[in-house]
Amino acid sequence: MFLLEMERIRNDLAKVEDRYRIAEEQLKSTKEAFEHTKQEYEKLEQEQEKLDQTILSARDQAGENALKRQQLENQIEVLNEQIHASERNSDTLRERLEAIRAESRTKTAEKNTYQAEKDGAS
Repeated sequence: MFLLEMERIRNDLAKVEDRYRIAEEQLKSTKEAFEHTKQEYEKLEQEQEKLDQTILSARDQAGENALKRQQLENQIEVLNEQIHASERNSDTLRERLEAIRAESRTKTAEKNTYQAEKDGAS
């Protein structure tokens, strides 16, 4: 009976050792899978950081572009106003020049008339 009991204990011990070996292999496999997953996670985390930087940079660039666009639009508006002012000034100067020419013609005609009268009176 003692021998039977020892045989049963040996069989139980062999089963437990098998289970232990299987559990150890599963633990090793799980650890390897965990390390692989951890590396993938870290890689994805780095990629996400790069993408976040790219997005931030693009937002900054978009903001700068919008500001530059607004500045250029303002400069265009100022230049258009200067063009209109120059055109108005040119029109005013043209009108003034015509008035001076007309006045000059009138004065020349008066001078000629006065000269003719003077020459006729002499």
